[in-house]
Amino acid sequence: MALDISAKNLEIARQRYPEYTNVEYLRANMSDKKAKIPKADHCICINAILTPSQKDRDIFFENLKRCIRKGGTVILSIPSLESNMLSTVIATRWKLDQQILNKKMTSAKAQEKWNQIRQGNKDIDDVPHKHFLKEELQLILNMAGFEVSRIEKIEYGWDTEFLKPPAFLKGIKPWDWMVVAGRK
Repeated sequence: MALDISAKNLEIARQRYPEYTNVEYLRANMSDKKAKIPKADHCICINAILTPSQKDRDIFFENLKRCIRKGGTVILSIPSLESNMLSTVIATRWKLDQQILNKKMTSAKAQEKWNQIRQGNKDIDDVPHKHFLKEELQLILNMAGFEVSRIEKIEYGWDTEFLKPPAFLKGIKPWDWMVVAGRK
């Protein structure tokens, strides 16, 4: 089964992988309490839990627990707050992409941004996206009925973070979290 909130993404997957005739493509919103999601033994969620809404994330994790059978496995790929903060520190310290970062804002807008950051919500192209701390993921998944067996970094290039990444960043890379957890 392939499940996505986006009908367009599902159609792309159908067209790109026609050889997988055993895959059923379903459109559903995992942050909807009334979502009809079939039971599964295993699940892979790639950047599926990005909503800045705590309420929607809570529902998502409730639905995830509901749809994964006991003993089943979930693999999550989720944006790292630590990595995002590292990118922000580097951009500020070495004045990278200043034309993007130095935006004037009202005090009300600054307060709103600060409240979002305190919840782990950072902007990507001016849209707030939830980024997770490693320990936060462990806590949330444990409370949702999963036991985390593995958390690793999925590294990628600095060109996703900066318009012109400096050469001195060769030794380190930005990352997302990859989490493997079993349903209790």
